[in-house]
Amino acid sequence: MRRVRPFAPVLPALAALALTACAPREPARAPDPKSPPPVKKAAAKPQMKMASELGYVDPKEVDATFARTQESLLACLEQRTSVFDGVSGGFAVFLRLSDEGRVRWGHLESSSLGDRKVEKCILDVFRKTQWPRPDQGDAEVRNKHDFDLPEGVRPPQALSAARFQNTLGPALPKLAACKGGERGTVEVTAYVDTSGAVLSAGAASRNGKLGGELDCMVDVVRALSFPSPGSYPAKLTFPVD
Repeated sequence: MRRVRPFAPVLPALAALALTACAPREPARAPDPKSPPPVKKAAAKPQMKMASELGYVDPKEVDATFARTQESLLACLEQRTSVFDGVSGGFAVFLRLSDEGRVRWGHLESSSLGDRKVEKCILDVFRKTQWPRPDQGDAEVRNKHDFDLPEGVRPPQALSAARFQNTLGPALPKLAACKGGERGTVEVTAYVDTSGAVLSAGAASRNGKLGGELDCMVDVVRALSFPSPGSYPAKLTFPVD
């Protein structure tokens, strides 16, 4: 939010100006013939000003707009229940809003949803939404949201990635290659079926430059074959540096 500095008081300056105007003037002195002519100073060149500060947007209006997206976000989740009805978790989103109230860019800074299609659908919802118009420039907003499982649906068993080190270890070079040299830790979440096949996977990072790179990483994970987690699907999350 832009910090507005108060104006400096003007009354003392006006008072000094008034005293100067009332003081008697000294007679003008004749120029000294031996003195060199005054040197004209070059006019100062105008300096370019760059707007680096962000504008202001009312947090209450932003919260109200997020609330209006709830049904659309749930639709993103429900369209994937035919694949696996155990998809759940939360996400944290970052959005850069233009002065027209549209999303210039945005990304999920974190996600435990474990479904890339759901994550991309969520971002599409935010991009299509009309947001409050910031005052005096762009504005940045962040928010978090959690999706609970439908009533009666058993959650997948949460397993440590260390249990699948023999599978994930050989895949790490491919996952790192997907990043293409971009920095930042990527959080990958996957659901593993009882057969060891990957039901779905998702990825998120605080590095907003990662887009297709995340798709690449999810493709690598989906192609993996894990040991059976047991009699019920499992969910695991692991970082890729």
